[in-house]
Amino acid sequence: MIRLNKFILIMLTSTLVHAAPVATATANPSVPFFGDVENFKSKSLSLQTEKQNLEATSDLYLSRKFFWTPKLSVSANSTQTKLNSKTAYDANYIEADLSMNLFRAGGDWNSMQDASAQKKAQELQVFNESLRVEARAADLIFKSLYLIETERIQDQLLKLKEESLRIVNDRFHQGRLPLQEVAKSEVDLTQQKNKLRSAHLDFVENKSLISSLFVNELQTKVWPFNEKVSPRLATAPRLPLVEQKYWVSESKQEIWKATKAGHWPSLDFTIQYQDTKVKDPATATSQQYIGLLTLSLPIWNRYETAAQVSSAYAQYVTSTNDFKDTEQSLKQKTQFLKEKIEIARLNLSEAKKNVEASRKLYQDILRSFRLGRLSTNDLLLEQNRLLDSENALALSQLTFHQGLIETCVLAGFKTSECLQ
Repeated sequence: MIRLNKFILIMLTSTLVHAAPVATATANPSVPFFGDVENFKSKSLSLQTEKQNLEATSDLYLSRKFFWTPKLSVSANSTQTKLNSKTAYDANYIEADLSMNLFRAGGDWNSMQDASAQKKAQELQVFNESLRVEARAADLIFKSLYLIETERIQDQLLKLKEESLRIVNDRFHQGRLPLQEVAKSEVDLTQQKNKLRSAHLDFVENKSLISSLFVNELQTKVWPFNEKVSPRLATAPRLPLVEQKYWVSESKQEIWKATKAGHWPSLDFTIQYQDTKVKDPATATSQQYIGLLTLSLPIWNRYETAAQVSSAYAQYVTSTNDFKDTEQSLKQKTQFLKEKIEIARLNLSEAKKNVEASRKLYQDILRSFRLGRLSTNDLLLEQNRLLDSENALALSQLTFHQGLIETCVLAGFKTSECLQ
């Protein structure tokens, strides 16, 4: 019985070494990964919202571009008055108004520049949101791979501990081990069951996050990149996130300038045309042209204009400081990510070597166990070492892949362009 149990344990642990492969990186970026990312983007509600906002800002810019053209409106109405069931007055009116501002201290021009800056900022917002969705999708995909691997490792360890408990029980009943060894194995088994449940719960939670983004299934089954892959670095003078902040600042500046125009006089020109036709009692027609040149001079409006200018200037300063702060922080983050990628690359390479070394060491321990030179505890200790190595490899894969995507997004590249 003892030899049979030893044989079962040896076969099971040998299977762990040879038949439980660690998900490794492929030689080239895998198509399923990019397909999954595009699937997330196609179903992203936030991206659809930003695209709709872009249409709105585009229409606003188009409207502001025509500030120099006159406004034209036409109205028509009919009036009929009856007295003692007889028509006393019946007339039709047609009126046309054409108005145009001749001077407002450049406020309309600043409003147009504001709309142009808003449009550019929103274009970048759509692009940055697209990258953000890609980053979120990649993070969920990579965590799914990591959690699948973690659950597999914990499940394998649970099987080993179950088999170890059976062997310890047999040896206890044979009088070869004290009761404390059985209790210790039972505690270890209970702890391992808890670890497996926790690993499964983490996987279910990540899956629910994926489903909350309207994606029900992932096509990516293995780590898509190997440690030789390097992301493209930023080539533009400003990163897209910084560029978007810059145009927001420009928009606020133009709003501030336009608001200051409220202190200046406004000169407006208006032409009105009226055509009146009276049907009864006598047919009559009258036409009238009215031309108006209106000069509005602000003298005192209870300090409202000054308060609006002060508020607009504060928003301009806030957005400018936000732009400068983002530029500085992302510049430093770019340098950090370069270092992070290289360290993650080194850790991944060493983790792969460590797994291979742990497997070889485990084979040596296994041979010694077969010869009766080592105890079961020695074998289980080496099993844990091997599984720890596999966990470290899975974590290294996760860290390396997250660093790749983070660098791509910061540099302003789509993952399919950045990592090809």
